[in-house]
Amino acid sequence: MKGRLRKKYIMERLTLSSQESAAKSALIQEKAMATEAYRKARRISLYLASEGEAKTEAIMEDCLRMKKETYVARINGKTLEPVKVTKSTGFAKGMQGLTEPEGNAAQVTGFDVIIVPLVAFDTKRNRLGRGGGHYDRYLSQHPGYRIGLAFDMQEAEEIPAEGHDEKLDAIITETRTI
Repeated sequence: MKGRLRKKYIMERLTLSSQESAAKSALIQEKAMATEAYRKARRISLYLASEGEAKTEAIMEDCLRMKKETYVARINGKTLEPVKVTKSTGFAKGMQGLTEPEGNAAQVTGFDVIIVPLVAFDTKRNRLGRGGGHYDRYLSQHPGYRIGLAFDMQEAEEIPAEGHDEKLDAIITETRTI
């Protein structure tokens, strides 16, 4: 069932034009940066958008401008590792063709806020990812307030949750926060 849902919502997300995606992503990022959790956060982990995901560039720029400790999750085999990002960090294509930060993995035990991508979500704050379990493992190893960024069109009636699936604390779309 998860495979069917994943395919459906990835295809649906890809129907957004680049202009629609940029406009909706801007609204989502503004709302994320306006949350109390984000405003108070000193250490933040986030992702770099790919394959039609809600973008995070404005959040990263704001984090760096506000001198928040900023990390981007990078794939390393079956896990994600946090890489500290500064204004001088270089980026390159990494695992699975995703843009990732260059540099060494940081030894971080937790974050104030972790911003995660998702393929689909439900109103119970369950998330459906790409299927590798990378973020479920990352979230279980790094405590923090978990915010998922998504477009309204990614809402499912119900995401089948299993024992290893990590729930989010909030999901932010262009029109609401769950």
